[in-house]
Amino acid sequence: MQRMKFFIISSALIATCIFVFLAGCNINGNDEGTASINITGTAPILAKSRALTPDPSTANEIWAVSYNMGSWDLKDKQIATIDTSGHFSVGVPADSDRSVLLLVDTNQQRKIDQIVGYIAIGVDAEHNMLNFPASNATGDIDLGTISKDTDSDQADEVKSNESDVDMVTANFDLTFDELKQMASNDKLLRSIKNWYANLDGDNWYGLNPVYMYTYNNLLSAKNNFLTPDTVFDPINSANLEKKYSILYMTTIAADDPTKPEFGNSELSLYFPDGSYTVDAQDQNNTTGISIPAGARLSTNSSLNEPSSLKAYDFWDQSGLGFFHGIVPGGQWVLKKDGVEIARYDLSTGDPFDSNGNIKVFVPAIKLNTTGDGDIVDSIDIQWYLYDESTGQYQSVDSTSKAFLNVVDYFDIALTDYSSNPPISENFEIGSSGGTVGGNLQLTDTHIIPIEKTWTFSDQPGAVETQLTSLSVQYEIYGTRFMFDIRN
Repeated sequence: MQRMKFFIISSALIATCIFVFLAGCNINGNDEGTASINITGTAPILAKSRALTPDPSTANEIWAVSYNMGSWDLKDKQIATIDTSGHFSVGVPADSDRSVLLLVDTNQQRKIDQIVGYIAIGVDAEHNMLNFPASNATGDIDLGTISKDTDSDQADEVKSNESDVDMVTANFDLTFDELKQMASNDKLLRSIKNWYANLDGDNWYGLNPVYMYTYNNLLSAKNNFLTPDTVFDPINSANLEKKYSILYMTTIAADDPTKPEFGNSELSLYFPDGSYTVDAQDQNNTTGISIPAGARLSTNSSLNEPSSLKAYDFWDQSGLGFFHGIVPGGQWVLKKDGVEIARYDLSTGDPFDSNGNIKVFVPAIKLNTTGDGDIVDSIDIQWYLYDESTGQYQSVDSTSKAFLNVVDYFDIALTDYSSNPPISENFEIGSSGGTVGGNLQLTDTHIIPIEKTWTFSDQPGAVETQLTSLSVQYEIYGTRFMFDIRN
């Protein structure tokens, strides 16, 4: 039995996510004619007789797919057939900093069932790297003999032998630490499964995940780095709220993100098969709601099942809502007027380890004031990554190839929510990594507010604005993360 908790998504976050996604969206491909890096290997598991249910051994093709500016280049994917020995050879664009090799069973009827596994580089016992960053390669990549991972959490991965990592990665201009850092983040690349399943020509129906963390102790970042070890320490659990959002995206109305492309159609998102208990936050703060078979969230609240979720707004042009905890496995089905239009596995790309530790880059924030005063002079940011071998968050360099290859988007917002309407000052990257239209670079670690004078004081002066929230949003392989520190 799984437990989930629902909330309503903020319209400001929706608007930001839609704008960023649509501005960078390129569903069907990049420029042609680029050079390629060749990847070879032999997977005996792919040479044996096919099983009856989808798993890596049922694959009959390998696809090389590259990712660019928030979208997968599915139109120009490279397909390599597998010979009788399990040997394969396939190219990826030499200028791409992220590509994946998919194990595909084209005999499966549903597209979402066709991606049955992933080819990975075995880095060490804890890390398989799904990304093949050809832009960091000086030559072709030979994986040698690859085999199915015995780790139950990575059972759909076929990897090279980690004892051969030096040989396999010899042509990568990456340090061993950078390989581990990229491998830790790139489970999010599995979201390609949902992109592929719901791409119909030039149209795409997407449910993108957003992981949100609110830490209710802004003063703890005053002249001191609020590190992930502090934020996630069980002793501080009363200060931490964790929420998961399903954000709806579509290219159908890309020319106008506010356009209700489905008009008055009834839309319903059906839960995966199985039994759930939902900690629902409705108008009565009802909790412990059972989710029966066929349960759904609908634009027509009278159709919501269970009906106790009637106050939960599934559809507000682009957002679905929140629930707490790890996403349940199984396939969610989106229907328009009773007809299926999309199907998703929202548990794919889960960024947590088996103990619930988040395994992607996370920020530490420091709000600098002058002496013992309350005026915020500047903001410092330090990035961290959880290290399974030490059980601690380790600092990482935001100028490293691993960080720059992985992070797509980054913004910081200072907000006074005590004002009506709220007052904000924003720093965000523009296109091309911040070089066009932005006032922030991915590598920035020191930011100085210039539009307003921000203060911790709840009695601001005439020229001061009370700081009640400092939020950091960033995107890794199309998955959004938000850390919001509030007083």
